[in-house]
Amino acid sequence: MSRVLGIAYRALTTHLIRKAGYKPSTANTGAITLIQCFGSALDALFQFRMLFLDGVCVERPDGPARFRWVKVPCVKHRPNGHLQYLQDSHPEQVTPGNC
Repeated sequence: MSRVLGIAYRALTTHLIRKAGYKPSTANTGAITLIQCFGSALDALFQFRMLFLDGVCVERPDGPARFRWVKVPCVKHRPNGHLQYLQDSHPEQVTPGNC
């Protein structure tokens, strides 16, 4: 279970850092993960709920770290993007950002 969580965390963190215009070696982000278990002992079903910061923290050599926002995905600018696919398949769960 921890391998799956580590892979998902690393993928989302790398995406956020690159979206902000930095390299993974120069910026960090934060997240909280809630693990829910459903079912019985013989048929356990796990769900991960991950809450990420909507930006990255960048270390500066001359002072404290700075927080840099990441832009919200916009359906208007990427009509064929992943968000559009999710919105078409699950319209009640996906709300795109304001553009």
